[in-house]
Amino acid sequence: MQANRFHIGMVMEEINRNSFDSDLLNESKKKAKGIEQISFAYYIILRAEKIASKEEFPLRKF
Repeated sequence: MQANRFHIGMVMEEINRNSFDSDLLNESKKKAKGIEQISFAYYIILRAEKIASKEEFPLRKF
């Protein structure tokens, strides 16, 4: 798992702006087998991993 708390924070900011990745949202619903709370958690994890994989260097804030 490459994602860390900063990536999850970025996902939460996107969610607050009502910005969702429809492909990841559908994938998370499939994994959760229709359970809404679990699909939300899967979406956060999948999106955070996608953001982390696009970075060349790990995001670190001190």
